[in-house]
Amino acid sequence: MGWYRERISRYNGFIFENYTTGDSLGDNFVTCGISDGEYLWFGHINGQMSYFNGKKFHVVNIPQTEVSPVTHFSKSPDGQIWVSTYSDGLVKIDKGTGLVQHDFSKDQVFLITFEFLDNSKLLLGTNTGLLYGRIEKSGKIEIIHPVIGIPDSKITCIRKMKNRSGFFIATENDGIFQLTYEDEQFKVSKIMADPDVDFTGIQDIFEDSQSIYGYVPLEMGSSK
Repeated sequence: MGWYRERISRYNGFIFENYTTGDSLGDNFVTCGISDGEYLWFGHINGQMSYFNGKKFHVVNIPQTEVSPVTHFSKSPDGQIWVSTYSDGLVKIDKGTGLVQHDFSKDQVFLITFEFLDNSKLLLGTNTGLLYGRIEKSGKIEIIHPVIGIPDSKITCIRKMKNRSGFFIATENDGIFQLTYEDEQFKVSKIMADPDVDFTGIQDIFEDSQSIYGYVPLEMGSSK
């Protein structure tokens, strides 16, 4: 599969300054990032992670010697920062000791993105649809079942609604869906787009006070 490779740049009000492995980054190409209010965390295409403490970059000490690309960061309701890797499960960031690995307990899953329903239950976006799972006390991740109503398409983004009533789910080739969850039951409805707009190639979702917007790279999709 292809990856969108982004570099880290910092704007000081006058110029952009670019950062590389020469500045202690884990890799020159960045796949995702998140702020925890204190540090900025970045995932890389080579499976490494870096953080910025306001003064300099540091490479995260990852126990594994080979890790697949980092795909997404998310914060659990209890404030923990979690990270998905493409084929090596989830890891939880621990500032004191590094990372705690959490592997999938059954079949291998290729993770693109994820979001928390609560501290132990998850929505897992994969190359072939949306899964519902939970983190067991042992640290293993149990896949409970696929979310019915979401196509078996690549899930590119899971965005929690601003009113926290549910989630927007973006697929690469089948448009955007709205999902609500109550009493372990999911309700899915498709958001109908303008018929004159090509809604393939969606990579991200943004929600303002009135509507939602899908980010579609020009080389993948555009208005007809």
